[in-house]
Amino acid sequence: MTATIEKGSAAAPRPARFRFLLKPGWLGAVVAALAFTAACWMVLAPWQFSRNAENTATNNSIRTALTATPVAVRQLLSTTTQPDDEAVYKPVTATGTFDPQNTYYVRLRQDSQGNPVSEVVLPMRLTDGTVLLVDRGYRSFGDIKANVPLPPVPSGQVTVTGRVQQDQTDPAGRTPKLQDGLNQAWAVDADSLAGMVGTTGPDGNILQGYIQLEAGSPGVLVEIGLPQTDVGPYFSYALQWCAFGGMSLLAICYFIFREATDPRGPDERNVSYPDRSRYPDEISPPPGNLEPAAVLPRPDPDGLPEQSSADARPAPAAPAAARATAGLETAGSQRAAPEKNSRRGKTKRPARDGFDRSQLFD
Repeated sequence: MTATIEKGSAAAPRPARFRFLLKPGWLGAVVAALAFTAACWMVLAPWQFSRNAENTATNNSIRTALTATPVAVRQLLSTTTQPDDEAVYKPVTATGTFDPQNTYYVRLRQDSQGNPVSEVVLPMRLTDGTVLLVDRGYRSFGDIKANVPLPPVPSGQVTVTGRVQQDQTDPAGRTPKLQDGLNQAWAVDADSLAGMVGTTGPDGNILQGYIQLEAGSPGVLVEIGLPQTDVGPYFSYALQWCAFGGMSLLAICYFIFREATDPRGPDERNVSYPDRSRYPDEISPPPGNLEPAAVLPRPDPDGLPEQSSADARPAPAAPAAARATAGLETAGSQRAAPEKNSRRGKTKRPARDGFDRSQLFD
């Protein structure tokens, strides 16, 4: 017989393959993956790219400053604004007179070896009447504690050479003060440390910013070295964040594709152990499918087969050696039967996801 389909009948509707995405668990997973990808690509990676760009610009400025020709300090410093970023680390020359009576020790500094030091700064009055803050360099913490006197600065008018720096700000907002017999400060700021010999404000005569003396300049102690020109690992960090965002997106797409094309079966963890079909080798056959076992005659204690009542004739007596051999074989079979049955009755341990919770209440 050939089956035919009526013209008016419609095919059964195909179940929606991606309907599982409407479940709360899948919605949360998709939102979390998209949020992580957006954070990697729009926040974390651009942040690392910006740090890499800043370091690159600073390093280029330092390299340019190393080969620049010293210019007059008034070409790069003024009394109204801080020096430009392009002017930092450029060499300048200044002519004037030091004021050693107003020397300050700037604390919480380290040298190139990581040892605690202080920077020694003092004002210098230039020939045009303006005041410039000059950083003489490092002073070791041991010499300061031992009250070792500073090498004196040259008296009278001198010309010094140094590199331009912008004013610093103390994050804790501490003001300079006299402590342990020394004028101490926590930031190199021209208005705070040179204000005792000059006037601040737009109409003042204190130059904004300061200079760090170079080696060989009059009055220098230990020259403050230039910072490292290594860009750092920021560019590779940015690429890593981009890769992490892409991996998150690919992972959620893979799980969605896997669930849509090869969906998981029903969860059997809460199903009673005999009703499962996932582990047939671990489940004994149902009682209804058992075949009756063949009934074997029970051997006689003497090793002879059981006789019916109709047979009244006694069997001929076996030789003593035969009876002993039969008895040993029967005893051996009886001992081996429980061991064989015990091995046959053992089953493989269920897998972890097939653990039967009812076994906890034996």
